[in-house]
Amino acid sequence: MDAQAIMELMSDAKHDKLVKDAIACAMEGIQCRLIIAHLPEKLLEAMNMWARIGWYDEDGGAKFEKCLWEVVSRELKKRVFDLLSEWMKEDSGLVYPEKDLFYALCTASNSLHYYNEEYWPTMGAELEAEALHWVKEHDEGRLIESGDGGYFQYYDCVNEEVCHHMPHRPKPLDYQEQEQEQEKEQEQEEIGLVLVGAGTLVSC
Repeated sequence: MDAQAIMELMSDAKHDKLVKDAIACAMEGIQCRLIIAHLPEKLLEAMNMWARIGWYDEDGGAKFEKCLWEVVSRELKKRVFDLLSEWMKEDSGLVYPEKDLFYALCTASNSLHYYNEEYWPTMGAELEAEALHWVKEHDEGRLIESGDGGYFQYYDCVNEEVCHHMPHRPKPLDYQEQEQEQEKEQEQEEIGLVLVGAGTLVSC
């Protein structure tokens, strides 16, 4: 099985659900473990803009998740390709398509599900590039405001509170504790400055 055969195996329509399930599993883990404050500045600016003008697109999907899907999909397929290539060399060129694709997808998906910046150091930059591509493609660049403070926040009109978790994700159980810690860090960083907040929130 050569490189072309491996690519065809991964893109075969009959394996579509298997691949999509692996991507979805990886994405869920990444979003649970992602530290928003560690994301690149331009990405945070785009996220703040989405929180102001509309977090979801016309299909009802979170724009952030759609960008993450593209990035995770590429990385997962790259890792699956590397695994299948390695197994092929170890087994004298023999790869059992159905079985090996399943195990490669599980292995790659698990490695991404338990996301750690150390094991995928370029993820933030790749996600930023994908988000900026989305912004350009949908002509949203003019809506980005500078000076958002370098962190993510939005105003929840329903609960009348400033939030720092992504709108499409449930609040973590220890959310209040995390929020207080984040506020302390922001206060320490911005001593002597007026906190960026009111001007960046959604008007109700």
